[in-house]
This record gives sequence, C-alpha cells and structure tokens, in this order.
Amino acid sequence: MAVLTMNNDSKRGKQNDVAPHELTAKSFVVEVSNRLKEIYPRKGTDLKYDSPIQLLIASILLTQSSEREVNALMPSLLSQYPDLASLANAQRGQLEYTLRSIGFYRQKAKYLQETARILIDKYDSDVPSNMTELTQLPGVARKIASLYLSEIHDRAEGIYVDTNVHRVANRLGLSDGKSATKVEQDLMKFVPKNLWIEFAQQMLSHGRRQCHIRRPSCRNCPLNDICPSSEAK
Repeated sequence: MAVLTMNNDSKRGKQNDVAPHELTAKSFVVEVSNRLKEIYPRKGTDLKYDSPIQLLIASILLTQSSEREVNALMPSLLSQYPDLASLANAQRGQLEYTLRSIGFYRQKAKYLQETARILIDKYDSDVPSNMTELTQLPGVARKIASLYLSEIHDRAEGIYVDTNVHRVANRLGLSDGKSATKVEQDLMKFVPKNLWIEFAQQMLSHGRRQCHIRRPSCRNCPLNDICPSSEAK
C-alpha cells in the first residue's frame, strides 16, 4: 500500500512529534483519526429524515447530488408521495418531474419505484438491516448501504466512501484506488473496525472543509507533517 512509502519520508512531526517513518499503516490511521477528532467530532449524516425509509430514499437521491439539494427536494417529494405505496404506484413521468432539480432524476425515479415495490412485496414495507440485502435494492450501492446502516443501526458493515473520502484516502496514501470499491477495500484493511463509521465521517468532513479538490489548505492542515501529499513547507 502507498502508505508504507511514508517510511522513506524524513519529515519530523509537528503536531505530536510523530515521525512518519515510525508509523505503521494502522497506527497512522489512528493518529489521523485522533487529530481529526478534535476538529470534526462525530455526527450523523447531513441528510434530513424522520424515518428509516425516508433516509433510504434520500440516500438513493444523494448519488451525484449534494445533501443540500436532496434536503431541499424531500419535502415536496414526501408531500406528493407520503408512503411506499404512493411511491410505488406513482405515474413515472410525474415522479420524474418532481425529481427534476437533481441529477440523473429519471434513473433515480426508476430506482425509487422499484425499491418501493420490493420493500412492500418482500419486506412488509420495512427496510432490510444488512449489507447483502440492502445492496440488492435498485439504486443502493455499498456506499448508500454503509451510510444507512451506520445512521440507523450504528453498525459498520463497510466504510462509506464518497468523493471526499476517496480523495483524502488517496492523498494520505491509504489507497491508490481509482474506484470507491477499491478505496473501501484498502481502508477496511487498515482502519480498525471500531473506527469505520467515525473515520469515514472525519475524512468526509476534512475533504469538504480543507483537503479540497483544488488548492488544498495544506499549510493549516493538522495532518501536514504526516501526510505524504502535503504541500506545506
């Protein structure tokens, strides 16, 4: 893994006097988590919901969209389709029109209807509570299932990897993966399972607030002395 290349880095730690070459992959993860914990205390998703089904719907809509966009859309969607039955029986064109403010709204309309029908027919209008069954629902990838399980059941069966987690993991040398699946597999090797939920949230927040796509704020980053991609001098 790329993180092991830090053993050749001669920079000394500034935050806690930690030398990168003294860190194993797992101890590096714990060091990162401990530093980010002080800035980003654990919290839940920014998606707004009042029930597990609402969270699942919002999570499906979140793909290629922002929490702000989904939160703005949900009240209108729920007012027209307040339960699974109304969603399953919706006129597709009208449902697409309701979702038009977010990306890929036609595909998402299809996913919502198909998932609603499966939940009604197979799960008695409930949401399954394990990764295997969740990821068999249309529009529910591992990322969505991980978010749902951590939020509703406080259980980690995977690590949530969005574009922010992906970018920060690459820059920290925890993965050289180009796909979310590969990044998640790499992180699961090194991140202690009791930190899966918290670490993903910390990485997501750090990617949004500091480790930006362009011009990451390395000079003020709490990880700049141990990050192999740091541009801080």
